[in-house]
Amino acid sequence: MVREALLDQERQALKSRREQKVMDAIIEATTVELAPELVAEEEQTLFSRFREQLAKQNIEFEQWMAASQKKPEEVQEDFRKQAEQRLRLRFGMEHLMEERNIVPGEQDIQSMVEQQLSSLPPEQREQAREAVKDPAYRAQLEWQWKVERLLSDLLPIAAA
Repeated sequence: MVREALLDQERQALKSRREQKVMDAIIEATTVELAPELVAEEEQTLFSRFREQLAKQNIEFEQWMAASQKKPEEVQEDFRKQAEQRLRLRFGMEHLMEERNIVPGEQDIQSMVEQQLSSLPPEQREQAREAVKDPAYRAQLEWQWKVERLLSDLLPIAAA
């Protein structure tokens, strides 16, 4: 039982490393002119999420800054680079999805929904089922499905 869990953990770690290599290759291969406004918006999104993560850990941003010993300009530059990479990855993936005609069917989305619902306690399932009707949430599910499909298509190529 423990041995199996460790093997499963190792397989998942290997898959994650291979997926990261594929995503790094997509970023590297994607040449696109990024509008400064788009980069700034993505940078702000990343920064907001980072502050939320810190807040969940009861850490003030100023505390983190002091502990990291980074200057504000360095932190901003880090977020800008992350924003540019995320945008390149997104645009590169969208291009590959279009090129490979990766489009989820209704059954694919329903399967994802059922999988997610099965992991929730019964009392939360109906509320979650209502959330699925939200177009933004549905778009998020479709994107997730397409990313998973694209990576599963590309992993065997990357391993060869």
